[in-house]
Amino acid sequence: MSKQPTYDLMCKFLILGSSQVGKTNLLTRFTDDNYSESHITTIGVDFKFKEVKTNGKVMKMQIWDTAGQEKFRTLTQNYYKFAHGVLLVYAVDDLKSFQEITFWMNSLKQHGKNDIAIILIANKKDIGDQRVVSQQQGEELANQLGVDYIETSAKLGLNVHEAFQRLADLASQQCNGKVSLPNLTEDNNYKINLTKSTKSAQKKKECC
Repeated sequence: MSKQPTYDLMCKFLILGSSQVGKTNLLTRFTDDNYSESHITTIGVDFKFKEVKTNGKVMKMQIWDTAGQEKFRTLTQNYYKFAHGVLLVYAVDDLKSFQEITFWMNSLKQHGKNDIAIILIANKKDIGDQRVVSQQQGEELANQLGVDYIETSAKLGLNVHEAFQRLADLASQQCNGKVSLPNLTEDNNYKINLTKSTKSAQKKKECC
């Protein structure tokens, strides 16, 4: 007999932002309550699952952690159209990552759903005196973009669960429980390496 699912609906979410802003640590803190001090750059797309309760239902969140490097940005855009919600992440000690939020937002508007749920995340709140982007600046940008704003610390676990829970709550109204998966089973973790795709694209370009 097939195993009955423990959830009512499954929805897809993305974590977007520049490289080294803490996207992977936000994900692993939420799904596994784990944090790593090592700075290993994501070179593809990692998948994890987490079940939460929202609006009286159990939602299985399929969360995609995407590569932030510029050479992968065109490839990761292919994943936008199926997403029900997005965490747009910058680091409060990295001004460039804050300035690039506009790029990510415009990319979402161009390639994503019209009704996608979005939350602006100011990560590394624990950084102290090294902070270069103020809370006021973050809140003003969120107001301009028309999205929610939450300050987090993946290192301390501050507001991480709250951010994902809020995203699930926002997305639950437009998520119909159907998610397009690239031949995946419902294990907890996946990885897609984009390096091969990048090299293939480069070879095609060189041949033209």
